[in-house]
Amino acid sequence: MGKIDGFQQLDAWQEAHAQKELLAQAETVGKILNGLIASTERRRAAPLIPTPYSILPNPHPLLRGGNMQPKLITLTINGRTHQVALRPNVTLLHALRDLGYTDVKNGCEKGDCGACAVLLNGRAVNSCLVLAWQADGAEITTAAGLGTVDRPHPIQEALADSGGVQCGFCIPGIVVSAKALLDRNPNPTEEEIREAISGNLCRCTGYTLIVEGIRRIIESKNQ
Repeated sequence: MGKIDGFQQLDAWQEAHAQKELLAQAETVGKILNGLIASTERRRAAPLIPTPYSILPNPHPLLRGGNMQPKLITLTINGRTHQVALRPNVTLLHALRDLGYTDVKNGCEKGDCGACAVLLNGRAVNSCLVLAWQADGAEITTAAGLGTVDRPHPIQEALADSGGVQCGFCIPGIVVSAKALLDRNPNPTEEEIREAISGNLCRCTGYTLIVEGIRRIIESKNQ
């Protein structure tokens, strides 16, 4: 009988201890929530704090003053003109895809993979790192603007013939990078080719067949 009483006392103690722990945790959570609520109310009552960009000597106009109202801009994409009203925080990547240019792939959204590369006034850029407002009035060319299925660009054709196209997700960005390279340097070395596409991630080919495809274009021009 003594053992049973002992077990009952132990169970009662454990239950009481567990209840105390739960009450303590509930009290802690309550304090945290009250603190968050008070902090939110203070932020709402406080004046706007300038962003770091606003204290630069010559901040970009779209970042000055924190104005988030939409602005009507003109995007010229693959020869077609679009007038769109966009907020200043919309990237060129999202603007292009919303307009139907889905050959511009959405990969990492931080400039690491190169899948969203486009030509901006002839220069290859990651559209995820460019704000749409910054492309206002510029000439934008996507991979689809270089060639079609019926009339592919020589770069697209060479990559397909060399086996450089497998899953295809990275290819639009690689085509854009290769076009920018060959425009500024018609006879690059293999090292220069690899450097030009170093910002484009490909998980399928190991890059050998992609480099071979670009070299085919150079060789065909030199014949």
